Amino acid sequence: MTLVSILTLTAAVVSVTITWRNNTWRLISQFSEGARSEASRFLNERLINILEVAPNQSRINLELLQDGLITLDALTPLAEYWVDVLRIHDNLSYLSLSFEENGQMLWVSLNDQGDTTIGHLVFDPETEQLDLFEYEPGGFP
Repeated sequence: MTLVSILTLTAAVVSVTITWRNNTWRLISQFSEGARSEASRFLNERLINILEVAPNQSRINLELLQDGLITLDALTPLAEYWVDVLRIHDNLSYLSLSFEENGQMLWVSLNDQGDTTIGHLVFDPETEQLDLFEYEPGGFP
């Protein structure tokens, strides 16, 4: 009778241990798959957001140019607008526009500390050279 009790108790302990081990591995596997799926979804959304923001902003800039709202003589509103765009879209760190006719260029960029700089290459007709100027937001003439 003692031998039967010991065998029954051993079988019960082994059965519970095996069941517990299998259930634990199944739960770990399900959790791992769920976490992997969630991480994949999150990265996919971020990547799509990154890849869509720049082309969309480029289309907006093109429309502003085609509509005559951006010209060589009126870059201040564009610089102010771009400063706001960089504040809103944390996926962008640089926006620029250059003019083929004289090499003039405007850009707004963020450095590693998150500070915004406005850069402007201006064609000087007297020296026939480009002069580089950098401004803080709000300081662009």
